[in-house]
Amino acid sequence: RPDLRIADNTIALARAAIQAGRSGWYPRVSLFADYGFERNDSLHFNTHLDRNAGYGINLTWNLFNGKKTLAAVSYAYAELEAATEAKKELLLEIDAEVRQNVLAWDSSRRQHALQEKILATATRIRDLVHQEYLGGTTTITRLNEAQSDVTISAVARSRSYVQVLNNLEQLAASTGLILNPDYLRELGEAPSNTENQQK
Repeated sequence: RPDLRIADNTIALARAAIQAGRSGWYPRVSLFADYGFERNDSLHFNTHLDRNAGYGINLTWNLFNGKKTLAAVSYAYAELEAATEAKKELLLEIDAEVRQNVLAWDSSRRQHALQEKILATATRIRDLVHQEYLGGTTTITRLNEAQSDVTISAVARSRSYVQVLNNLEQLAASTGLILNPDYLRELGEAPSNTENQQK
């Protein structure tokens, strides 16, 4: 999740600030080098040519700065503690959100499975009524009623599957999987070829 990555980056920055603040307690060593030359006007190429070079080490150590370094380090530690607590709160929120979305997804999947069974039952009844109609033992009105039940069940099945996908999208968003373009297949909820053809 992007917000979780931001929290991790904030903690990393706070830790880096602590290290940067601590560096004020230690001496600093730097190397320097210089090279140059100067030529005077002359008809001869190598006469009146003055070369110079220099190098050395520079050491600085700030022994007292009015506790400025200590204050900077203390502030960085406070920032780290605040960032750590913020991440803990975020993790609790994410955990609650994911749990809620998992329950909603599971409930919608169960409802969809129930609608699948209802549709299958309605289809079998319609087929039986159709055979009865062909045999002359029932009326066209009863056949129309059975077909209407199949249509209603099919619509309910489609709506339940849409709800499954909606809840799955909420779950993928809460876990960060939605950033993966193939997250439906990764969660085992990719539409089948039959469902794609029906759509």
